[in-house]
Amino acid sequence: MTVAAWKKQIRTRLAGSHARRKMLVLSFSTSIFSIVLGGAEVLLPLWATKVLGWDASRWAALRSVRFMAVTVGVILLGALSDRFGQKRIARFCTVAMIIALSLAGICGSAGLWILIPLYGLAVSTVFVNLNTLVQEVSSRRQGLANVIYRSAGMAMGIVAPILATSLAGWWNSYPAAMAFLASGLLLLIPLLRPDGDETTVKPLGDIRREIAMLWTTYRVALGQKHLMRYIVFSLLWLNLTASVGAFAAIRFTQDLRFTDQQFGWISSAAGILTLAVVALSALFMDRIPLRVIHVISGSSVGLGCLLMGINDTRLPAVAGFLLYSSSVNLLLGPLSMWVSRAAGEASRTSAFSVHKVAAALILSVTMVVVGVLERLFGMRLVLLVGGILASISSFGFLLLEEPPRMRDRPAAGER
Repeated sequence: MTVAAWKKQIRTRLAGSHARRKMLVLSFSTSIFSIVLGGAEVLLPLWATKVLGWDASRWAALRSVRFMAVTVGVILLGALSDRFGQKRIARFCTVAMIIALSLAGICGSAGLWILIPLYGLAVSTVFVNLNTLVQEVSSRRQGLANVIYRSAGMAMGIVAPILATSLAGWWNSYPAAMAFLASGLLLLIPLLRPDGDETTVKPLGDIRREIAMLWTTYRVALGQKHLMRYIVFSLLWLNLTASVGAFAAIRFTQDLRFTDQQFGWISSAAGILTLAVVALSALFMDRIPLRVIHVISGSSVGLGCLLMGINDTRLPAVAGFLLYSSSVNLLLGPLSMWVSRAAGEASRTSAFSVHKVAAALILSVTMVVVGVLERLFGMRLVLLVGGILASISSFGFLLLEEPPRMRDRPAAGER
């Protein structure tokens, strides 16, 4: 077979069906989204603490405000996604992300309290909408679709920390690096062009009627008992290790004396391990009960957090960060599968929106709490205790009812 014929065969297989084309677009979209998000999540805490002079508790307070804004954004934008289409709302939120990251360096410390909440609600809405679109690619291969989607994001997670910290070091400017990363989001605009049913927009009606319809949408989701039990327990459990997301960059660059670039390489190593773990999960994601996956991954998440706080030795902290990162990202696919399977009579978008709103509400409170605890007891003890509690309580997933598998029916756009 010639090279030209081989390339043609690859292109034909990739674009041979609506599901494959849809998966290809979503994979490219999450790749771009992940490299920008991953870079920003590394740079923002470093800039706030090293340049602006913030302490860890103040940074945690800003994250709390960010997640409170997520609740408002997802409640409104999640419902509007059902009306106007996931891709259309995702494009709108992409523009908001570009504005927030680009202006952060100009507005300085005071501006962060406005721009970061805007950035947070936009990120969460894009994530919810991309996640919803992935669940609709194929009901028969839901696990495989999630693995492909997550793997694409994880691959970019390898590049993002190195790229972000290298740019910041090269230009000696965190804001310049963030603005450069934000410009990459412009590529999402053509990728998320509405197609199919999304090209027809249902006009808004009377405001009272629209509010009533919005409430009805969420009320149906809130009425799904199995869904709500899972959401409440999983979020309470996951927030036991929320200190890792809040303080990892600060812990490594200040407590353990790694340079920004060294932390970038550690984060990229975590990305490589995560990609390998998520890719291999394709072998069992559709075969093993979700409860079992949650227990195995959950106990590993707790152990990783524990190792990060067990002492001030570098090696256990690095090992813990690698274990935590790979395990918590492995859980994202099963989490999405559980929410979509337990949606019941609710739409998947409303189920994911309820999950995201609940996550933001709980996390906004958690960030305040960990900020206070860090100030009182130190970062290491917060990580240590959180890891122990998360490891033990992860076995509680076995007490939840396994959600039924989705019926083998055509996904949206395949009918």
